Amino acid sequence: MSENNDFALAPRPSGALEKAEPGAKRILSGMVADTLALAKKTSPLDTRQKILLVDSDSVLLDCYREILVGGLPGRPEVQTATSGPRALAMLEAEPFDLLICARKMPKMDGLQILETVRRKHPELRTVMLTANTDEQSRVRAYALGVDLYWLSPATEEEVPLFLKSLHSLLERKSSLPPRKRPLRVVVLDDEETCRESYRMMLQFWYEGIVVVQCGSGDEAWEELSRTAPDLFTTDISHLGLSCLEMLRLLAANQVKYPVFVISAHDTMDEREAMQVCAQGLNVSYLSKPILCEQLRALLLKHLGPDDGLMGRNGGGSRDSLNGKPAVQTPRPRPLRIVAVYSEPSVLESLKVLLGKWFPDDTLLYLSDTFSAWEDLSRTDPDLLITGTWFPAMRGEEIVRRLLDRKADYPIIVMSTYDPEELWVRECAGRGLNIKFLSMPFDVATFRNLVAASLNIPPDKKHE
Repeated sequence: MSENNDFALAPRPSGALEKAEPGAKRILSGMVADTLALAKKTSPLDTRQKILLVDSDSVLLDCYREILVGGLPGRPEVQTATSGPRALAMLEAEPFDLLICARKMPKMDGLQILETVRRKHPELRTVMLTANTDEQSRVRAYALGVDLYWLSPATEEEVPLFLKSLHSLLERKSSLPPRKRPLRVVVLDDEETCRESYRMMLQFWYEGIVVVQCGSGDEAWEELSRTAPDLFTTDISHLGLSCLEMLRLLAANQVKYPVFVISAHDTMDEREAMQVCAQGLNVSYLSKPILCEQLRALLLKHLGPDDGLMGRNGGGSRDSLNGKPAVQTPRPRPLRIVAVYSEPSVLESLKVLLGKWFPDDTLLYLSDTFSAWEDLSRTDPDLLITGTWFPAMRGEEIVRRLLDRKADYPIIVMSTYDPEELWVRECAGRGLNIKFLSMPFDVATFRNLVAASLNIPPDKKHE
């Protein structure tokens, strides 16, 4: 059995007990008893549900099938697949109510399965099981629209909770109308920070949008060749297949979806060359740094308003920091928040998020640490958000200067380089009110950290 198998923490089924150690027999006996007791206590579903279980380990599949059939109300029909392609073929052949797949599998992993399922079967409820607490995988899974991201049950006590969550998901599936196909956007940029900033803005404005990130022209073309997106955004300069050649190919294929071409130079010669290659395409041009208002206007024009678009009436729980409407009880004085980051696209993302959450407060956005230090030397903010890499004075130097000054306001340090967390923890251990935020991150994680830093209680309705 592979050490990386996402179902490996779960017990084996009774059919495989002869292969297990004596301790596993005892644990499994208790789990089966618990699941049968749970089935008797919970009211059955109106109709028999169909579940597809996917993992490369057939023994573990048998184990989970027995637990699901014995523990879920109505004794659902549980079918299994040992590979991603086999699972997708089964989904094409007959309808299912729920898909449960492992995160790690050879050839085609759980995230790849989920991406295809969201495209072809948007109404299907999905659960991803994993044995590892990988934050980036969790963020990506939820970005792809997974309903539950669950650590494989490791003890007897965890199995009933897992079954209750599945039962709740199946009940919601039977009572909710079919979900519309989520919007799908392919983003091509060889800079990860740019791709992540686009993802954050898109997911903040559009509920459930799927953002596929590509770091090279070849990777993007392979993705576009599989399925047409609702929007394709590309930087004019990147690795692999060039932007001009890609525009030629898209024009030759007569694609109808809009294309956003992003350039750091945006010269007349550059535009003329692109127009020649992109004849017949729906192309819009954007110059770096992209202003969030400009991007939002283009999205509204080409994709239209979505039910989850922020800023509309009834914009949902993300319209303000605590999930309540943006109009809040007046405070004695406006908050003052300073955000410092060298990458313009990340600053624009922060403007979108913070501007929506704090419409009546003082927000200062800076791209260099010298200006930031000059401002911090004059006035203490209520919150400082900073990156770590800058051309001159690094973020760490600013933080250590604040440590020497015994600054008492909260600080959030954002970085794509996780080892930076070591010096952040050191400063926290010396009394600084500082937290580390690993990039990329999802909007909810960032919102909760900002709320905690400012002591703003979350809306209990949206916890």
